Amino acid sequence: MKTPSLASGYLQGDVARFDCFQTHWIKGENEYKCGVVVDYYDPNQYRFEWNKGSQPWCRSRERDNLFKWLTIVSATVGIIMAFVLIFLSCWCVKQKKRRDADERGSSIYAKTPLRGPTVKFIRYLLPEYIQSPYFAKNVPLN
Repeated sequence: MKTPSLASGYLQGDVARFDCFQTHWIKGENEYKCGVVVDYYDPNQYRFEWNKGSQPWCRSRERDNLFKWLTIVSATVGIIMAFVLIFLSCWCVKQKKRRDADERGSSIYAKTPLRGPTVKFIRYLLPEYIQSPYFAKNVPLN
């Protein structure tokens, strides 16, 4: 790479590369190339410019790995929290509908039959009528 005193000596196609120690990763643009830029209004006028890019900087590999793991763990916790929030919001809506139905006196929940493989076992253990915890009326199992 040329020194700043020879800055006017850069020509089209010259390349400047930036590197870090082996214990670090380079971030940003690590290679800049000198190119010619022609004036839009006067094609006889031109100048040399480096390509655009972000400033290069170095980060230790250990810190970079730490940030990657923190990102993965944070994303996983965020996804789990999103599922929990969706479940809780649905559960709260369901509980509100149950309270509203209980206040009105009629409920679709009281009319839905028990389902699943344990229904026969429950019918065997419980008497013919059970007292529902949500309603003040007896609900038959049949």
